[in-house]
Formats: sequence, C-alpha cells, structure tokens
Amino acid sequence: MINFEEIAAHNKHFASMLMQEMWDDLDDEEAKEIGDDCLKLKKYTAYLAKEGESYIGFIFLSMRVDYVEGTTSSPVAYIEGIYLKSAYRKQGIGEKLVALGEKWGRANGAMEYASDVELHNVISQQFHVSLGFKEANRVICFSKKIT
Repeated sequence: MINFEEIAAHNKHFASMLMQEMWDDLDDEEAKEIGDDCLKLKKYTAYLAKEGESYIGFIFLSMRVDYVEGTTSSPVAYIEGIYLKSAYRKQGIGEKLVALGEKWGRANGAMEYASDVELHNVISQQFHVSLGFKEANRVICFSKKIT
C-alpha cells in the first residue's frame, strides 16, 4: 500500500535523497536547502510517496508569481520536479502526486498548474499530456561567456 506524506522534519532527509536521485548534479547542501525551504517558506512544498518504510518518490512544488509560460493568472502552482523509482512507475502513483499538487495549489490561491520538461525527456512529456497538461511552448536556451 502506498501512502503519501507532506514534507516535514521527520522525512526531509528522504526527500533530499530522492531529489538527488532525480537531479544527479544536485549536491548534499543544495538538496538540504530545498528541503529547508519547503519547511520554512509557504511558497514551496513537497509530497512524498512511501511504501512500507521506504520512500519511493516525490513531487516538489512552488507557487510562482512571475510569468509562467502558457498561463494567464498569478500565482501559478508549479511542478519543479516529480520522481518515482523506476519499479513504481505506471501504477498511478505519479498521478496521485500530481493531484496532491493541484489540491495544494488550489488551497493557496492558484487557478492554474504548470510544469516544464527537458526536450529530450519524452517519457515525462507523455506523462504530462496524459494528465491533461497542454504544451505551451518549446524553448532552446543559449549562453555565451563574455570575455
């Protein structure tokens, strides 16, 4: 049986570990800061999925007040990241995490829900579309060192 918990002091470490599984360039300190921000700042939260004593996934959310591509209102509930260990995918757990995020957004005054996906991440794109998200735009970002 899968249970869901909002991030709290007792599970923050597990949320940070899962975030590092998803974002392999995230170091320990950055992961800890994200967990701390979720506990201290109302504009962030995370929900964790747990089977037995094992944490198996999370959704990290923010409330964005800046412009969000494809939206017309503010604030916007935003999926900053969603992750499930591979053995738990395609079982409806991700959909339940997304629904928790939508409920959180609504409770915090958001009328829209948004997310982004890397261009190469086709599986995540399909997941979002299957949940009713509509593609708003595609962007390729550039940078150049000033010498």
